[in-house]
Amino acid sequence: MTVQPGFTLWGIAQESYGDGVLYVQVFEANRDKIKDPDMIFPGQVFAVPAGVVPTP
Repeated sequence: MTVQPGFTLWGIAQESYGDGVLYVQVFEANRDKIKDPDMIFPGQVFAVPAGVVPTP
């Protein structure tokens, strides 16, 4: 996924998994590209792991 203006890891997780708390999964999968999870930038390309399911 390519980061667009206004995107956050929380928002990416919310859109991808239905739960923003799972932003940690996106962060961990892209740790080599993200120095600070509160600062991502338009144009960055992140892997979004498949098969992540929110816990009930």
